[in-house]
This record gives sequence, C-alpha cells and structure tokens, in this order.
Amino acid sequence: MVWSPYLALRTMIQAEGRALRRIPEVHHRAAAIKYLVEARAAAQVRFPTARWSFRGQSKGGIFQMPCPSCGRWVHRWCVGQRWWVCMQCAGLDHSSQLLWAVADYLCGTRLGLTDKPMRVLKRKILRRMNAPTFGIMAMIGYGIASGVLLEKRDVTRRFPSMRLPWVAPSYGPLRDRLSVCHADAVWDMQVCPEAYWSRVVVQNGG
Repeated sequence: MVWSPYLALRTMIQAEGRALRRIPEVHHRAAAIKYLVEARAAAQVRFPTARWSFRGQSKGGIFQMPCPSCGRWVHRWCVGQRWWVCMQCAGLDHSSQLLWAVADYLCGTRLGLTDKPMRVLKRKILRRMNAPTFGIMAMIGYGIASGVLLEKRDVTRRFPSMRLPWVAPSYGPLRDRLSVCHADAVWDMQVCPEAYWSRVVVQNGG
C-alpha cells in the first residue's frame, strides 16, 4: 500500500473543481482555463510541505513531499511499522517498476481519483507489462498486475464533461451551499495522509 502526494493532489483538484461547478456557465476556453487554474491553486494549498522537482526526465516535474521518517524528498510514501515512510526506509526501493505502477493505480482508486488520471495509470501498467520480464519476481508482478486489471473498477467521472459551452445543471441553493464544504470533506475523510492511513491501512490490517 502506498500514498502518492501527486495522486492526492490530482484527487483534490477534481474535488475543488466540483466545488467550483456551482459557478453557472463556462462558455469559452479562457473561462475554462481560469476555472482549472483556480481548482489547482486551491488544491495545492493543502500540501504546504510539498514541492515540484524538475530534475530527471519527467516533463511536467515530480510532486514530492519529505519522508516522515528520514526527511528525504520522495514522490511516494509506503506503509511503515507505525506510519508512512519512504521507499528506502521501507526497504522497497529495489522493487520492480511494474509493482509500483500497480501500487499507484490502487492508490488512485482508493483516493477516489477518476477519469483521465486513472486511464493514464492503467496505461502505465500495460506498458510495464509489455516490457521483457525475467525472474520469479517479475512473473509475480505480472500476475498481480493481471489480477488488478481484471477487476472491474468504476473510475468514470460523476459530473458533466468540460466540453464547451458548459452549463451547470440547476441543483438549487442547498446544493450550492454544500458544494463549498465538499473539498474539505474529501480531504479530511478520504485523501489526507491521516485519513488514508486510517481508512485503507488500519482497516485492512496493514
């Protein structure tokens, strides 16, 4: 089990976007870009200790947070004895890339991430599976990935697409008021490291 700061950020961008959808209309591309920028900025506020690293081959940068145990900047937290640790502290830094791709995919589903980011994670697993495999551990990883992909997981979006022009449905004043609290509820109960640990790790006996 892992917790990914980047996938948590993407989940919160979607949550903040749903809260912003109480704004009635998005008629042109400039308004859509402004809407997405606002959702991203609101989501990133929830990660005060995170940073973007643009080293290496990643085109868009890597979203990192310090390891709670050693302080090393990492893009993925793993389950430790009592709390989250980095891959190296957990002794998993030499695990196969296929297994990490599967772990990220499962993390996304448990965070509540939907739509394009989940399709990207699935394609990443498929690319890893198409790579040459050698050894028992590689075959084990292939079997785990196959089992995960065979499971039916609903990762479709629950709201209208952003095809322009986009007009929000009429939910009424109660829905508009509750939408303001939606992102906070998603963070506190589903996405933040504490909630994810309690909901996924503790409840599954991790």
